[in-house]
Amino acid sequence: MIKKGLFLVFFLVGALMTLCLPQEDTKGVRINRLENNAGKRWAICIGINDYEDKSIIDLKKARNDATELGKVLKDYGQFDRVYVMTDDQDPKGEDYPKLINIKRKMNYLKEFIEPNGLVLLSFSGHGIANAANEGFLLMADFYREDFYGSSLKVKDIIQWLKNLGVKKSLLLLDACREHFQDGRAVNLNGLKTERFLQAEVGAVFYATKSGWYSCEDAKGNFGVFTRCVIDGLIGSDDKNRAGGNGDGIVTFSELALTNFQI
Repeated sequence: MIKKGLFLVFFLVGALMTLCLPQEDTKGVRINRLENNAGKRWAICIGINDYEDKSIIDLKKARNDATELGKVLKDYGQFDRVYVMTDDQDPKGEDYPKLINIKRKMNYLKEFIEPNGLVLLSFSGHGIANAANEGFLLMADFYREDFYGSSLKVKDIIQWLKNLGVKKSLLLLDACREHFQDGRAVNLNGLKTERFLQAEVGAVFYATKSGWYSCEDAKGNFGVFTRCVIDGLIGSDDKNRAGGNGDGIVTFSELALTNFQI
């Protein structure tokens, strides 16, 4: 069955904003020399399979999502710096995806990211929402006694981007948006759609619509969402049959045309 894979919440950045140069004939081309693409490119890719709180149902592909996406951004997207933060790293290290480490990374990057740069943050893991439909991303050290205080609030990411002053930003959020159930059968609201102002964020892509499941690909190594994002970034979304213009450049708007099959 074909379903829409990327749910675009808000699109601000122009269609010519380049994400990747996937085709052979673009080798040697520097993205930052293309029109509207000057500035350094930064990414934080977070993926969590195993949560420290054992009452939280673990995942199988989220870690792979972050690792492979980070590689694609380096190889095809010419990102200047990609931080991959996954739960298989040293729990005492700075790239282990606990809440304080994520916040520290964001705070550290404030000293280097300039307004003409591009910032991408991806997350694969569990997400929840409070009664006001505000979204929270569950970090590795999330614990059920403090659902929201131990999670990263999506609006805090948006505020961070606003403070940076960047207009070229992309959030990729791959988290279930149906009711979330932990191992003790406690139901929580899934991640909800939030709308943000033009001055705050370029675009947010959710893995699925509110109330739907974000699926892991049973036949592959990644979540369905991330698999399609990766396929798009390495060239499929630039092809005419996918709605792209076939110019060897993958843009924000072409990525938004992605479909996936489950």
